[in-house]
Amino acid sequence: MNALTPPPRRPDHRLSDADLERLVDRMLADERRREAAFRRHRSTDLERFLRRLARKRRQLMLQRWLPPVPRVSMPHVSLRAIMPWTMPARAASATAAGTDPDARRHRPARHWRHKLPLIALFIAAKVGLGLLAEPLLTPVLSQLPNKMVEQAEAAMRCGDAVVLREADGTFVGALPVHPSTACQDTHLTAPFDDETALRIAEAIGSLEGRWERSARTLLGQDLVGLVRGAAFEVERTMRGLTREEAVQSWLDGEPATRLPPRGSGPILSAFEALTGQADAVDGAIAKLINIGAAMVFVARHLQDDELARAHFLAGRMTVIHGTGRPLAGAVAAEALFGGPPQNLGEICLFAAASTFNLYQDLPVYGGAVAWRHGRAQTRAAACANRLASHDAERADAIEVIEGFANPTHMLPGIRGPQQIAMRDAMIAAWTTSHPGGEHVTLDLDAQRDAEAAFETLMPDLSARLAPGLCLSGPCDVPVDYLFAVAEISGDGLPLRTVLTNRHRTLFGPFERSAEGAAIPRAPSFGLGSQHKTPLALIAVGNHEERLCNRRSGQITNTSGPDPVEECLEDQPEGWVDIAAAFGISMNLPWIDVARRHGAEMHDLETSLGFLGDPAGPAGAALGVGRRAPPERFMALFATIARAGLGEPARTDGLMLLDGHPVRPVDLEELGYGGDVAARAASVMAAPLAPNGTLRGLPEQLAPLGCEALMGKTGTTEISSGPRARSRSATVVVRCVERHFVVFAGIESTRSDTPLGAINARDLERGIAAALAGFAHGD
Repeated sequence: MNALTPPPRRPDHRLSDADLERLVDRMLADERRREAAFRRHRSTDLERFLRRLARKRRQLMLQRWLPPVPRVSMPHVSLRAIMPWTMPARAASATAAGTDPDARRHRPARHWRHKLPLIALFIAAKVGLGLLAEPLLTPVLSQLPNKMVEQAEAAMRCGDAVVLREADGTFVGALPVHPSTACQDTHLTAPFDDETALRIAEAIGSLEGRWERSARTLLGQDLVGLVRGAAFEVERTMRGLTREEAVQSWLDGEPATRLPPRGSGPILSAFEALTGQADAVDGAIAKLINIGAAMVFVARHLQDDELARAHFLAGRMTVIHGTGRPLAGAVAAEALFGGPPQNLGEICLFAAASTFNLYQDLPVYGGAVAWRHGRAQTRAAACANRLASHDAERADAIEVIEGFANPTHMLPGIRGPQQIAMRDAMIAAWTTSHPGGEHVTLDLDAQRDAEAAFETLMPDLSARLAPGLCLSGPCDVPVDYLFAVAEISGDGLPLRTVLTNRHRTLFGPFERSAEGAAIPRAPSFGLGSQHKTPLALIAVGNHEERLCNRRSGQITNTSGPDPVEECLEDQPEGWVDIAAAFGISMNLPWIDVARRHGAEMHDLETSLGFLGDPAGPAGAALGVGRRAPPERFMALFATIARAGLGEPARTDGLMLLDGHPVRPVDLEELGYGGDVAARAASVMAAPLAPNGTLRGLPEQLAPLGCEALMGKTGTTEISSGPRARSRSATVVVRCVERHFVVFAGIESTRSDTPLGAINARDLERGIAAALAGFAHGD
């Protein structure tokens, strides 16, 4: 029966002519049917037809030569069969007397009695592994070094993201929390809320196996799945199939093995997804290595915490893959449903996609998106049938599943200057990933207008840089730029547009502590004479309307009258009006203010969030020593401007993620009431005068329908001479009925390299470009 051809007939046996004719006709008919079938399929799917034909021939040959492989499963043993004393007395006595008409039904009880020790041993082994071994193994495994576990941990850090939305809830993008060059191919994921994560994990378990801790799991591995997966590997090896062939046959609906190609449960699948090999494990040995590494990972991070395991499955299993950066968790749900799954149908679709990605570029699965879509729907329907609590819920879920449209594109992570500013804002505001997503304060229409306006300005700015410097692209000395617009809106200061080319320009450099807190460090962006702004507040608070233009070592004024050795109360020589000193940014009068009010200046700088070591009176006036990032000056200017508008002199601080202001500024609490801040606002309007340092700004803003109210410029110079390394300015502008504070800055990244011809007029043009989206009150 196992021969490849029928046994030969006796030599003396001959067919009659009629029998021979019928045999020839039958063979010709068979050939015509085969030719017709071949011709029918040739024009549709020749490669698939030939592959399946070859597989069928191979299977027929294997069935002739190989004995059948027994199924690996334990027979069901009823409690009554194992313990006959639990039967009713009448049935037991009838059985003993041999008069029970259904005696054959009870014979298995006698048959299985001698196997009770084996059953007890099997149950004890499962309970021992699941409940006793795990607590003993966990502390040991959690300390073991493992490269795959370290790779998974790095992928988790790389994949952490925040879903960003506009104020009306419209999706903006997904922002990686810890981006780096090593994170380009990892997941992009954000967590769900606890309830959604648990529901998704339950749905994934209905398709993939056990994941919560129980007597039937060991450190996240499904013990039954391990046996099932091992049996699959043995059978496919005996049948001479590669794993790709066996998996493909299951996906085509004609399995070549009797057990499905499933392994030790969904936690292993999620772990393999993190290590980038979910569908590319080559051989049983590699699979065992992965299982061991996954157990170490569970011991370190998941242990017996059911909620942690649910979040791991819901947030880390690849859902969309093969056309860009893989998506998982809440980011993938945004691509599929426009938000978290809301009903059983969407829960099951997400679970099906988690275990069978909707997009795939691996050769073993092929690349037909529509086919994978249908396969995911089939799996989702199976999930819904298992989890639905009643027929109506099942029908609703099936309707959602059948009506689901496959996504046509990947959702990108947010790009450009918005990404730079938003990631810095998350660090500065001590925020991490939030399940519901974060609403951004950016005005994306105004952002696009600002980017377009600045793009036209960029060539002229680049031409004014010194040779070897550049604003973008490769060059000897990169130049940082920052143009940011925040709206003064009540106590809030939401950022509306931002143009920058490097991290840390707006909020300054921050580093994370071991506990995850954000620790600010002294900023590198030089703001120069903008540091005279708090000195103006101190001078006004001390009722000083004139300042002394006193000589101070080798430091000189860049403009204004010559200095004097001493100012006398009854003589006008050496005295300058405070507004004039601020408008043309004289140095010596403000150094004198810092010398006379050193303690007050120190207290104010500390309260405002200035960093670094004090550098004496000259440092306080020139921005050397204790300094602050641009964000601090935007908040300070907004506070003073509010007082000038008759509002309280305070602000919650700059805010880019709604509800997460960086740090408040409250001048009234610091002792500088509304009247003091209002008088300071009038002083700070002086740079806009015809001889002020911002004299060209009104002309730049006029075409936009905007009006400059106050501002201050700043310049830092290289150590070898009076050449500018940075130019900056902060201004307050009114556009119709809205008020904005704008920061502008351009800086060489090398302390010994000047910018070239960049001056305040270039900053004024940049400010106008940043406000382009708010022209005429838009």
